[in-house]
Amino acid sequence: MIIMSAKNELKADCLQKISMRKMTIADGCVILNKSYRTIERYLSQYKKRGISSVIHGNKGRIPANKSSNELKNRFLKIYKDQYFDFNLVHALEKMKENENLNIPYETARRWSKEGTFLLKINRRKNSKKRPRFYRQRTSQRGILLQMDGSYHKWFGRVEYCLITVIDDATSDIYFAGFFPSETTFNCMEAIKSVLQNYGVFSAIYVDRAGTYGGGKRQLFCQFKRALEEIGINVIFANSPQAKGRVERSYRTFQDRLVPELRFKNIENVEDANNYLKEYFIPLVWRKRFCVNPALGSNGFKPINPILDLKEIFCIKETRLIKNDHTFHYESITYEILNPGKFSLSGQELEIRSYPNGEKKFFFQEKGLIIDEIKNGIIKMAA
Repeated sequence: MIIMSAKNELKADCLQKISMRKMTIADGCVILNKSYRTIERYLSQYKKRGISSVIHGNKGRIPANKSSNELKNRFLKIYKDQYFDFNLVHALEKMKENENLNIPYETARRWSKEGTFLLKINRRKNSKKRPRFYRQRTSQRGILLQMDGSYHKWFGRVEYCLITVIDDATSDIYFAGFFPSETTFNCMEAIKSVLQNYGVFSAIYVDRAGTYGGGKRQLFCQFKRALEEIGINVIFANSPQAKGRVERSYRTFQDRLVPELRFKNIENVEDANNYLKEYFIPLVWRKRFCVNPALGSNGFKPINPILDLKEIFCIKETRLIKNDHTFHYESITYEILNPGKFSLSGQELEIRSYPNGEKKFFFQEKGLIIDEIKNGIIKMAA
């Protein structure tokens, strides 16, 4: 029995489809974010060794040149305490000169990233722009989706955000809805709707907004975490032109949808969403702006029945359990009433927040009974 991560499962699925001629190598390059030559090399190993070829040969091995944890902790402490306002290159030079620490740049960069504090990194000024090239559509629906949000006064005088999920192969819109803002829960609702109505897709193209896991939130993005749990690869665009399908759709929406909503005297979000889903997308968009895919096969896959979408599309946070089985969350102290036979001291519990405001507490997928402690008195938490 071979146990694989969601990323390796996606890789194995792509290689299997390519070997069975159900997917092109070019589509595999987009989904796995690899070059054409790399996909060919993966495919060659897959034909020789089978599904085990997707697992790296060094998995489980300790690198021979791995630095000690003592050196790592010493570096992080010195960097935070003494060189916090230095860029990384400058800090390494000073550490070599003053602290007798000779650490490679990439190792220090990785340690600093794991230490979850911001770095001042040297950047080239006046660098030349890289050339950009046209990217062909994917060959079948359900392989690559694009997602974005656009703020505009779509109806009335209040600005709303239109969140759209569009297929790269056909330009078909699988979800579109007006929301007050482009929050994590609203984006999760869009993806959850696509999964329930069409199935699991392979990859999604998004910009580098913090909601999707770009920029400073790349290490703790709930949206990206949820999609990776399902096995969906998140691809970040380096420019608006890279995800031109969804960007150009907003130009069409502003040109056509806004006057239609005004003409229908629609001035509230509920009526606007109903008009969008029941009329504009099926009767206007799909008839005029969709194209046929190069391959007629469907790239969507059924949802794994063991997956609970409610427990995936939520906010997951962790807190450290103290010796007396208490923990702090949102400036409130809570006590665990059912710790079990063994002490949970020093362990982390998981807090899940749902769109309806409900919160649940878990330790290793086991539900915990929690009481609020207020002014020294235990009060049952809501």
